Amino acid sequence: LKNILGMMFVSTWIVLTVVSYYTTNQIETLVFCIIGMVSIIASMKVLWKHRKMGDSWEQEGMPNPKPVVYNIGGPLFIWGWFCFWVGMSATNHPGEELPPGLPIYLNA
Repeated sequence: LKNILGMMFVSTWIVLTVVSYYTTNQIETLVFCIIGMVSIIASMKVLWKHRKMGDSWEQEGMPNPKPVVYNIGGPLFIWGWFCFWVGMSATNHPGEELPPGLPIYLNA
């Protein structure tokens, strides 16, 4: 059951990335969404590995003897969501004066 749910999780992120790309047809969208997707999937793998009742609990039936509370999984998860959000925020204005791209504005 865990393998099926894991494949559904990965498949959902792949579909979200592809659909986000086809809404704008911009390579920036694809790059940021892929970075976000990989970061989120990797973060969940890291977080689940270091939990007390994570992978070792499911595979061996014993709690993880050395759980790691502060690991790279949390920041990687936030970074992945940020990159995916930036990728999905790409704009496409056909017929308008605004060029297509990522709406990142640095206000002084």
